[in-house]
Parts: sequence; C-alpha cells; structure tokens
Amino acid sequence: MGHNLPAIVAEKGLHMLFLHREVQGEWFNLTAEQRTLGIQRMIHAQQVNASGGPLKLVYGRCSWPVGLRVPHSIGTTHGSVYAAWNRWEDDDLAAMETIVTNGTVTGNVTQDQVDFLSTVLENTKVGSTGNLPKRLGQYTYGFPVTPTLCVREAESSNVRLDEGNRHQEIVGYPVAQPGQFVAPPPNSPHISGEWMRCTEPQRQAVSDNTHNEAYNAHLPTSQGEFTRQPWQLNWQPEHIQGMLQLGLVTNDELQRNEILFPGLFV
Repeated sequence: MGHNLPAIVAEKGLHMLFLHREVQGEWFNLTAEQRTLGIQRMIHAQQVNASGGPLKLVYGRCSWPVGLRVPHSIGTTHGSVYAAWNRWEDDDLAAMETIVTNGTVTGNVTQDQVDFLSTVLENTKVGSTGNLPKRLGQYTYGFPVTPTLCVREAESSNVRLDEGNRHQEIVGYPVAQPGQFVAPPPNSPHISGEWMRCTEPQRQAVSDNTHNEAYNAHLPTSQGEFTRQPWQLNWQPEHIQGMLQLGLVTNDELQRNEILFPGLFV
C-alpha cells in the first residue's frame, strides 16, 4: 500500500492491529477478512491525515517459478558455496515423512499432497555468497515457519564457477554461458531460482565437490545449523499515540493487546 502517512506509525499500527494473530516478528496469520480490515484502516488513516491523498493499493503475485541462470563470472571471487535447507522440529519432520512414505496407502491424502510434502522436505538452496550468516538470515526472515536452517558450505576462491558447477551437477542442464538462463531437463529437481530438490548425499556433495577442486583444497569447510535471533516487536509511546490519532487501531484493540501481552508496552 502506497501512502503519505508517517511510515513507522503506519507499519507499527498494522502490527498492533494484528498482534493477536502474530506468527513471528512481522509475519501474521490473517484471513482474507482481516487483510481487508487492514486496508480499510489504512484508507481511513489516509483520509484523517492532513497531507493525505489516494491510497495506492498494489496486489498480485511475483513471477514463479523463477528460471535458473548460470552465475555471472563477474563480481566476488572468494566466498562460500553452500547448501541450506529447513531444520524442522522432530515431530513435524516425522509426521511429514510418514505422509510421504504411506500417505496415499491410508487414503487420507492425495498424491499431489504427497508430492508437495516431498518437495518441502527436499527443498534446498544451493548458492554462493561472501557473507554466509547475512545470507542465511535473509532466508529465515522470509520464511517464519521454522527459525533454523541446516547448512553445509565450503570456501571457494572461484565461487561463481563452483556455484554453477554444483547447479549443473544437481539439475543436469546442458553446458551454458555465464548469465544465460538454462532449460532444465524433464523431471528435473529444479524448483525455482537456486532452490532445488536435493537428497542428503547431494547436499553433502555441494561442500565436498567444491572443496575437492584443487584451488580450494587449502580452504576450510563447515556444516551446522543457523538460527535467527528471536524477533520482538516494539512500540514507543509516540507510535501508539500516532496510530490512535490516525485510527489505525482503537482503544479497545490496544487494551485487548495489553491484556494478551502484559508488559509488552511498558
């Protein structure tokens, strides 16, 4: 939504409005009606604001899936080539694996649902970066269902070449030029962009094959887990005053949150 409101007040006003539906941080579990309510409050606030104007509402979806491009040879040469995937809680992982293994046998789920969960379990980001913690933090911010990623990585003195080789080994596309989009073969494990279905041996091979290049033999490898820091929404008194004045939240909604989350606004 494009608006002329004080940006931090508008953002934190919507956070306050939907705080009781928070998943983590700035992610909320909202129904279509609740999303509409947020738009209605923004329209009202824009009308109340003395320097208001029409609210610009943009909606739709990004293009998906995104094609796979051979990495450009320009840019950073030293960094990490890595495989990263979601670290599920043990009970969630066991439930998904049970469905994938025998879900259609019991008749409770369809083959499409089994295929979807199978893709979720194997979904792996294979990429390169000069700052791995920052890159992994971006992924966990964009996917709030689980706070932790498993990662295997190897340092490389030629990350673009090694990244492209790892993609080709997994996806199996024909040789292509740097910067060129490739055409994955039929039944390819490619999902979107640099996300692809990988088995455990393939994830390990991203690190091993990179390290086994002669020019990388002296560089370290590592594996482990990356967990983002807990998110904590916060509001200053002037934010709360501003959102009340603009009508983004009501006093009743503010009091509801004070009861549900004692001490959060002190």
